[in-house]
Amino acid sequence: MHQPHTLRILEATFNLPINRVQEMAWQKACMQLVFQGSNHAQTEPQSHEIQPYPLIQFRFNRGKAALFAINEGIETVTNLLQRNDLAIDWENDKYLLRIEQLQLDAASIGLSNLRSNYRVHRWMAFNEDNLQKYKRLVTFRDRLALLEHALTENLMALCSGLGWSAPRLCDVDIKEITHIQMTKTDDQESLVFDVEFSTDLLLPNGLGMGKSVALGYGVLRKLK
Repeated sequence: MHQPHTLRILEATFNLPINRVQEMAWQKACMQLVFQGSNHAQTEPQSHEIQPYPLIQFRFNRGKAALFAINEGIETVTNLLQRNDLAIDWENDKYLLRIEQLQLDAASIGLSNLRSNYRVHRWMAFNEDNLQKYKRLVTFRDRLALLEHALTENLMALCSGLGWSAPRLCDVDIKEITHIQMTKTDDQESLVFDVEFSTDLLLPNGLGMGKSVALGYGVLRKLK
């Protein structure tokens, strides 16, 4: 196994019940509270500008609002959690946030001699050009090949964004596409996929990959 890269990961779940429709409202409300003057959380880039991997991500955790922070992003979230008043503007009122669950872990990312199985949820795999290319493809085999290519690229971009340069491309094998859905972010339609795959890349639980990571898309979970 190549030398892994160590990450610190913090996940905070709050008492605010939300659903998928309210995710954007949660992101906007929390941005006003937490990230003024911080570069650790980003929304999607405008036009074709490139933004760093978002070290703070807005999550939907079992029906509750949550934040996911990595490395330097943990300091920003920790400063938030130490405040006495965690009130946000919510549905034309003030809502006082309380922490229901807090978890801090150390994890590694790197290439392994062994393969592991993962599930990625609501993975926004394609930019606009590749999405149109995917739609034009006729056979399942061709679509699967394009999706596996996007998976490899997204995983390599994830590693690079977290400060680790892989010595080679990871190897991926999509086992099952369990769900495909059309979604809309910022008035732009995209396909999102639920996919189970194997890879020789070691990945911590909870990392996001693909587009709109800051909004909770593309969350990775290891399968047993």
